[in-house]
Amino acid sequence: MPANKCFYLFDPYSIIRQSVYPGDEDAGIAAGALLARHFRLTDTAGNLPDEHPPYEVWCTTDGDFLLVKASVGGCMRTRHESTELWCDG
Repeated sequence: MPANKCFYLFDPYSIIRQSVYPGDEDAGIAAGALLARHFRLTDTAGNLPDEHPPYEVWCTTDGDFLLVKASVGGCMRTRHESTELWCDG
């Protein structure tokens, strides 16, 4: 595995906060077309005084839950997506 690569595993079932599962869909990432599980993490404000926008996350459908795309709107305006996917096994 190349030393400069980062891999993230996402376990949506370990998150205590409320989540919504809109379903499997094309993640539309730079790495190419990929069917991914889409989760929307809501109730993310916790003890913050203001409402926090929901997190949108997409992960692989193979049971490994490899995070391939994540975004949050509002004042956060952050987006991450995979530009390359590979497996050596």
